[in-house]
Amino acid sequence: MPVSEAVDETDAKLKMSDLMENAIRKAFLPHYQTKSFEYENVSTLGVRDRHSDILVEGPDCENWSCIAIAPIPTETALQWKGKMVKIDETGISGGNEHYVYKGLQNLVFVRITKKYEEDGAFSGHWLRFQSELLPGFDYEQFFQRISENLPDWVFYYIQTKNKGNPLEGPALLNKGVKTFISG
Repeated sequence: MPVSEAVDETDAKLKMSDLMENAIRKAFLPHYQTKSFEYENVSTLGVRDRHSDILVEGPDCENWSCIAIAPIPTETALQWKGKMVKIDETGISGGNEHYVYKGLQNLVFVRITKKYEEDGAFSGHWLRFQSELLPGFDYEQFFQRISENLPDWVFYYIQTKNKGNPLEGPALLNKGVKTFISG
């Protein structure tokens, strides 16, 4: 993110979160509907862990049974995700300062196979999910549509060789076009 787009790292995090959330929601159209899903976990010590995800309804996701978990922090939720840092890549981008994600940020889209609340003497109160990838869902096109819906200055890196993800990768996407693939 160009430094001109944000006041500081916190502002950059929240603005990038809005951009990502909108890009993800648009990537589901026209066959799927989306809605915000926020929930809070509480440890036995009283520490609150607030989450913000996107529920999805549509083919193979009837009754809002799918979820997109992404780096979309809000003012009150997921504050540990989507952190941005200011960097200066002198010689690479003409010495321009810009904000980038600190560390890798995951985006997962899955069908919820089991949703339950866990209460324990030592573990507090937690909302838990079991999930699976959607058979036949075109994840590659989905990630490309997300990238298409982001500004030109966003390069979207996807590490795809984990947990049975059907994409070949890693890949670097810009405006929906793969600019780098390594097998």
